[in-house]
Amino acid sequence: MHATETMAWIVAGTLAAVADYGLGVGFGLAASLILAGILGYDPRLVASSAALAQMASSLPAVAGNSRAGTLDRSIIAENLEAIAILGLAATIGGALGAAGLASAEPRTARIVYTIGMAGLLAATGVVLLDPGPQAPARREPGTLAAAALGFAAGVEKSIVGGGFTLVLVAGQRLLGFEAKKALALAPLVKMAPFIAVSLAYSVAGVLELQPAAALALGAVAATPLASRVLAGSTEIMIKAALAASTLLGLALAAARIHGALRPL
Repeated sequence: MHATETMAWIVAGTLAAVADYGLGVGFGLAASLILAGILGYDPRLVASSAALAQMASSLPAVAGNSRAGTLDRSIIAENLEAIAILGLAATIGGALGAAGLASAEPRTARIVYTIGMAGLLAATGVVLLDPGPQAPARREPGTLAAAALGFAAGVEKSIVGGGFTLVLVAGQRLLGFEAKKALALAPLVKMAPFIAVSLAYSVAGVLELQPAAALALGAVAATPLASRVLAGSTEIMIKAALAASTLLGLALAAARIHGALRPL
């Protein structure tokens, strides 16, 4: 990578972290929008780099939820089976998705990426239309439904590079999970699938350590800025940012399939 490319990945990591921690868009989704959508990098390189860069963020997220009281030992104990099912299914989905997409032609990878972005747009609609606390009590989903949800989240991560938590929350909205619990449990489910995606792409020769390191470096540098953005954000801003990100991501992905955009 040239110095300008390295800087582009660092800046992308910074912006993605601000979008994630400040506006709730999601690090992988924001990074994918910038790198694959706007700058035209191969979405498989972006997905593998984002997964590797995010692995270090899962444990701090768990610690943060624990300090905030949204995740304690009793919650983990009560949902241990769901965590195991979601984690295992997501790991299998992520590994299979990455292994299958790694050998695809670039245009095929772009088409699959566009389909993945369409799926995230649908998930965004489900999340934004969630009636929230006023909704009736929801039942816990069965094993098969939880496994299907985890598998879908893992595949989505391997294709787009983001949207893992978004898919989990949307699925919980549809299948009966409680949304707040979903957000708290998501970091516990992430680590193994992210490792699986990174390893599968690494074995296939897609993953490059330098872009992933640059992305992670940018994310670390964004912490102070992200805190200020979060302090000034509102619920409307967060919802608007999520909707705009998925809409723009789908539009850019579709444009690149037809050659309307060229890599910068």
